[in-house]
Amino acid sequence: MNFGQNYFDVLTSRIGGASNIWNRQGTSHVNNRSRTTGTRGTSRSSGIGGNNSYFGLSANTIKAMNNAYNATNNRSYMADANVADGAVKVENAGRKLSYGEMYEEKNTDQLLKTVKNFVEGYNEVSTNARNTTSTTVRNRAGWMREDALNNVSDLRKIGIGYDSKTGELSVDEDVFKGATKDDIKKAFAGAGSFGQRMRNNASLTSQAAVTASRFSVTTGIYGSNGRYGTNNLLGGYGGYGSFLSSMFSRWF
Repeated sequence: MNFGQNYFDVLTSRIGGASNIWNRQGTSHVNNRSRTTGTRGTSRSSGIGGNNSYFGLSANTIKAMNNAYNATNNRSYMADANVADGAVKVENAGRKLSYGEMYEEKNTDQLLKTVKNFVEGYNEVSTNARNTTSTTVRNRAGWMREDALNNVSDLRKIGIGYDSKTGELSVDEDVFKGATKDDIKKAFAGAGSFGQRMRNNASLTSQAAVTASRFSVTTGIYGSNGRYGTNNLLGGYGGYGSFLSSMFSRWF
């Protein structure tokens, strides 16, 4: 929610109030946007202009730091978006699998298709959660993987395999088609079943991923000139604390 700052000044800034950023000389450049109305107001005082050296670091070094942050932030944004998409697939497929008519003989093909959608969505969550900077999203996805791991035996009976190395699921169509409808229904439709728990966890995961993606950007927080160019400050500053700490440890 602050504009006119470059990456290094943000890292070395003091946060004054909800939205003020002060550079290391004590001058500020503030651009405030209301979270509720979107209205933006600007206050500006004289800054340091085009200073290309910070604490002895060259312009190229600063640019490299900017680019490193942008790459991580963009990767996290895409990961959060993909996690949200995958979680919604799990939730939608899980809801369909809770309907009793899904297990009627005439719906055998639809049942297989829905289970495959469920597995596909789960795998999207599991794979993409590794690239997010959001601890909440990673934890939610971890709960889903743990639930799958805890149900390996029952899932294997109906043709759903679990890869212990990646945490991903797979569907063996031949085994699935040979499984009884009662076993499949027990896994996905009953109260407290694997399917119901995964559906609930998927709902929480999608909410967390959407929230996290709002604190990221599609094209990077900083442009090639190092100027701050979005209405966001590191996910409310605290969201990326661990990442910023790691950046400092690399450069100082």
